[in-house]
Amino acid sequence: MDLKLFSIDSIKSSIKPANFSFTGNLSHDDGIQLFLLSVSEASTVTIRTWSYSGGKNVAGEIVPAGGFDPILTIFDYKGYFINESDDIDIHAGEYDAQLIQNLVGGYYILAITQYPNTAKLNTLANAFLEGSGESKFNGRTCRMALDIHNVNAAWPISSKTSFILFGSGLLRLAEMIRKLFNRGAFRMLINKLLISMLR
Repeated sequence: MDLKLFSIDSIKSSIKPANFSFTGNLSHDDGIQLFLLSVSEASTVTIRTWSYSGGKNVAGEIVPAGGFDPILTIFDYKGYFINESDDIDIHAGEYDAQLIQNLVGGYYILAITQYPNTAKLNTLANAFLEGSGESKFNGRTCRMALDIHNVNAAWPISSKTSFILFGSGLLRLAEMIRKLFNRGAFRMLINKLLISMLR
């Protein structure tokens, strides 16, 4: 699956909490890939990337090393910052990210960005204004891979996703996503999405 296309067909869901794997490419150095997560009841959710050091993901696929240095950030359905993770163990050279978070039932937004593009403010709409400051992924690739454990559904978010969210009654979340994708940093990405849809 190429996450650059933000395919709604990529929705992954389960009646019971389950584990999901995603692979793809970050669009550019300042890119932000968002995911919508659904949790049916209070649980501990674990999210782990494999793009930097590589390894075997929960789907049993071997992920090659060499991808960019990732950061994981999670927000609630109103777009408020909850937590973030950069390196699993910087002293051991484990630059992949792992986020273990206790969550109540509801919807959440997960963001994956390139270091040091961290959330500077406490709302999703204003979190990543400064970008990474990196060029050409600091000599690494744009490849990303992550596992999301113990959620009921997980799927990539795009400007198209926001229309589906309106149908789900999540009006505030949908409007926030719409505004985020209208921001200047996403114009190139949206143009690519529209081009791919017209092909």
